[in-house]
Amino acid sequence: TLFRSTLRHLHRSFPRGLSRLVLRESTSLLAANVGEHQAVLDAIERRDPAAARALMQQHVIRAGALVTVRFEERALSA
Repeated sequence: TLFRSTLRHLHRSFPRGLSRLVLRESTSLLAANVGEHQAVLDAIERRDPAAARALMQQHVIRAGALVTVRFEERALSA
């Protein structure tokens, strides 16, 4: 399916360590991340592809912004 194909592509192309580097710095960020994943899974289990897609899009945008901010902070302090 298109969803599986998209997930596989993201899985292969997103650098593995980035999220881990940021999330290990904060238990609240990690908890929020897990909650976002759970919300996507819940939507999938309800067979609600529109909600799953919207939640995943929000998650990817938030995660990308978070990683970007952390790297910018590190660059400024270096």
